[in-house]
Amino acid sequence: MKKYLFPFLLFVVLLQLPVFAQDYKAMGTKLMGEGKFGEAIDAFSKFITLNAQNPEGYNLRGQCFEKRNQLMEAVYDFRFAVRLQPSNKGYNDNLNRAQNKWYDELKNRIKGFQREIAINPNKPKNYLEIGICYRHLGEWIKAEEWYDKYLAMEEASPDEVIRYTEILAQNKHLEKGEIILKRYVDKYPNDHRLWSRYGYFSYWLGKNQQAKFAFETTLKLRPFFREAMEGLDLVIGKEFIYTFGDTTQYKESQKQQIEQEFAIDKYYRILKANPKDVNTRYLLIEELLKAERYEEALQQVQILGTYESGEPKYEAIYEKVKTAREAFYLKKIDEYKILNEKSPDDKKVIKELVRLYSNMNMYDEALAVLDAYFERHPEDDDCDLKFDYAQVSSNDQSYYTAIEYLDPCIEKNPGNLEAKMLRALIAVWLDEEGNLAMAEEYLNENIKAKPNSVIPLIGLASLKIKIKQFDEARNLIEEIKKIDPNVPEIQVLSSNLETGILRAKEEELFASLEVGREKFREGDCTGAIEVYDTFYGQHEGNRTINKEYADILGCAKEYDRAIEQYDKLLAEGYDPLIDLDRAKTFFYKEDYQTALTELNRLYAENNVDFSGALFRGDCYAQIGEYDMAEEIYDSLLEAETDSVKIQFIVQRQGWLPKTGIDAIFENFPLYSLVNPSASYFADNLDFSYVNYSIGVEFGVLDFLSVGATGFKGDLKSAYTTQLFNGSKFSVFLRPYGPVTVGGSYGTMSFISPAVDQPMYDAFIRIGDLDTSMYYVQGSYFKQDAATILYSPNLVAGFGANQRRFTTDLYKLEGFYKTNTKFRISANYTFLVIEDGNKGANLELRLGRYFLPELLAGYEYYTSVFARKSNLYFSPTDYSSHSVFADWTFFKDESFDFRTGGRFGIISQNNYWLREVYALFSYAPVKTLRLQLRGQLGNTVKDITGYSSRALNFTMFWTF
Repeated sequence: MKKYLFPFLLFVVLLQLPVFAQDYKAMGTKLMGEGKFGEAIDAFSKFITLNAQNPEGYNLRGQCFEKRNQLMEAVYDFRFAVRLQPSNKGYNDNLNRAQNKWYDELKNRIKGFQREIAINPNKPKNYLEIGICYRHLGEWIKAEEWYDKYLAMEEASPDEVIRYTEILAQNKHLEKGEIILKRYVDKYPNDHRLWSRYGYFSYWLGKNQQAKFAFETTLKLRPFFREAMEGLDLVIGKEFIYTFGDTTQYKESQKQQIEQEFAIDKYYRILKANPKDVNTRYLLIEELLKAERYEEALQQVQILGTYESGEPKYEAIYEKVKTAREAFYLKKIDEYKILNEKSPDDKKVIKELVRLYSNMNMYDEALAVLDAYFERHPEDDDCDLKFDYAQVSSNDQSYYTAIEYLDPCIEKNPGNLEAKMLRALIAVWLDEEGNLAMAEEYLNENIKAKPNSVIPLIGLASLKIKIKQFDEARNLIEEIKKIDPNVPEIQVLSSNLETGILRAKEEELFASLEVGREKFREGDCTGAIEVYDTFYGQHEGNRTINKEYADILGCAKEYDRAIEQYDKLLAEGYDPLIDLDRAKTFFYKEDYQTALTELNRLYAENNVDFSGALFRGDCYAQIGEYDMAEEIYDSLLEAETDSVKIQFIVQRQGWLPKTGIDAIFENFPLYSLVNPSASYFADNLDFSYVNYSIGVEFGVLDFLSVGATGFKGDLKSAYTTQLFNGSKFSVFLRPYGPVTVGGSYGTMSFISPAVDQPMYDAFIRIGDLDTSMYYVQGSYFKQDAATILYSPNLVAGFGANQRRFTTDLYKLEGFYKTNTKFRISANYTFLVIEDGNKGANLELRLGRYFLPELLAGYEYYTSVFARKSNLYFSPTDYSSHSVFADWTFFKDESFDFRTGGRFGIISQNNYWLREVYALFSYAPVKTLRLQLRGQLGNTVKDITGYSSRALNFTMFWTF
């Protein structure tokens, strides 16, 4: 009876399994509905264990993972559910949703780590994390690039190297992987995993003897390691040469063997003949998992990744195998933990347990084992264990802890080159400015001891790049190439070198912006723009610099460009402060209506600060809605306690038009005119004349105005400079109609030596220059000779007292337009110089309006003086014959653009006379007009080929 009891009970249990499984599913669903997703995951995991081929378990558990934002786990579960039931729309929708969220999260993590790199480019982990993210995204090329950057900064652990070689296998960079694995098996000769992986890369490259040696070395370190055993079988099978004479007999024997072989052997045989048979490799992995041959399964998954990585089916099997393999290492850790508990001071056990923990990236646990030993033996000065402690700390990026253990050991044993190497590399990674010289010394010691070792050369090249010794870094890279031209770090170092060179240039370029910022602070906005434009010619800038540029453009009154720049910034990311600056720029541009629209929008969005509110009031004032402006100012005044801000508000209230009795006083003066101007003249005789002035004029009565002008400037020759300033007062009368009479009196004061020169002028004018059919003006001027005769010889005074000349100038000019579109004009000037000389200039023109805007014709000019002077141009016989043209290119109420010139011959000198001018006038508002006139000329004076240039700017602002 007993022999039947066990089968019966087993049968009963098997009958109950589906019931138990459904209980777990119901429990998980209930917990999931209650929001207890962690407990629900445990229940669904038990359900999956009992029903591994039921896709609903994976789907439900995936939803729980997604709710907990464990997106990677969610994606793997959804992928497995889809693999089991590909046609299920719900499973596919869940997979697509979670995968998109996970990929977005990975991309955001990449951006976050890139920002961290921009802040501190010396932290290797950030580069590694980006590489891991790209690996999850299946972007293998980018993953490799970021792993390369990481490896250039930090010596990777064997586990990280194995992950890296998976990426290299995916990208088919087998030669690169082989070189890296060769270096790491040299460094970690007892790591059987590295040896096994080295064997497979050698095998894939066709280096069968090398692969055989690697697999045999693996099996010496770890007997019966299935991954290596299968690799060795692959190599031996590939190298074996059949020599059967009777091929028919051989095929028959093979047929018999195939009929008797197991599934695993069958799949291996098929894959030996066709390594790219993906479906067979999937079948082999499943069989290996059934047989619990996990290392072999992992090796097959890694081979499969070369073709299938990124596919849901592959990712699911990869995760399944990886989990089983990790369970194996955790089991080994448990075994060594027991050994460590039994023999806590056995250093061999400690070192192996630390190695196992490190391979699993369990750095805290590894350090805990070492800490426990050193707490028991504080007097132990074993630098071998301390070096392990430093290495684990370094792998965990606890560099300063590693330094605490390395420095005493190096001091105790200066010949420990391995410790010096790690210490030097940490100094390079941390960019320890004070210890880079020490790092260079340690690296050179390693290079001297091992001249054919590339690791210290790589470290030294990295150091040279950091300290911007780029030529030396380039030489070291060339040296590495001679030793081992295939070492993968060459590509990384070369990339870092070029990046370092570009970064140094970029730092220099960014430093140049300080010049522009200083110009901006000094008010030279145009000069600042030139600096920024040069910068943008070489760099795209960033948000901060682009904002600075927009502000500078506004300062320089290039409002359209400033608004365009603000628009770009807002398109990149909304910022209410930038939006407010944009609205203010419309105000500065005097587009008050647009400014008001923008400010009202910002006000409605509660994005207006005190200055924005003040600008709102100003906009209403500018468009004539004074009540609304007053209301805004009053509301600000009620809420404000800051005295400075209150002053701003009161000032603006004072600008608003007055009503009632106050309006009476608004009519005096009748008008006010502010007239700033600047003029510049220079020639090729090294003479220049610069004058800056500002004048004011007030309408006292309808026919009477008074004014005052202050000015300063300089006269220059090749040998001296005379600074001057002065002022004058003016009276203007309009007795009737088109007649205007005026005069002024003042003084021009030269600074060194101090000389005061009187200034007088008077005029009478009939007609209007632009609108009348005729125009006549007579003028008189008396002022310093140098400012009339434009001669470098008159800049300095004469004699012991450095006496200066004055000149009296009498001028009569006018024109007359005929009904037949002709225009006759004349300009006569008579000069009386204080040195006793006299002269006269006459210009006669006969022109015709070929178009209403175009006047052209003939000009005769002559200049005659009583005697020739060596101090200024005073010809006794000078004349020219020219053709001239004046063209009003465009003219309306706001704009006026004219250009013209003359071209002729000076017969006495047989020289062609050339002159061109341009005049631009702009009235942005009715009360303001800006005028700029420039002129270039080439004629004859004391020299043939006398050239001059003149520029004059004037502003008329009435209010």
